[in-house]
Amino acid sequence: MKTVASKLPEQLADRVDDFADDRDLNRSQAIRTLLEHGLDAQNHRETPAYVIALGTLGLVYLVGSLVTIRPTEIAAPAGAICLLAALLLWHDTTRQKLGALRRDAAERVRSTFNR
Repeated sequence: MKTVASKLPEQLADRVDDFADDRDLNRSQAIRTLLEHGLDAQNHRETPAYVIALGTLGLVYLVGSLVTIRPTEIAAPAGAICLLAALLLWHDTTRQKLGALRRDAAERVRSTFNR
């Protein structure tokens, strides 16, 4: 492992110590856990805007092709492709979020039984 040092404001250091005490961790373990969780949360915070935009575009194409008298030949397939792509991207994002939650739960179980 690599050593990383940081100066913290007293209030933040107290919060880290409280987190460590609640989980029977030493300060180093608590900081490592908090950093891992924070980085996971940062990477998997919410569904990216491009997934929402792609899904919306797909719906517009599909609905547009269904309500017009003369649907263009490309509108329905393009809409279906956009929706499928959005669902696949959303699924991947959701899978990553669930992985982060699973790691968090496993860490909590480990810290509970290591007391």
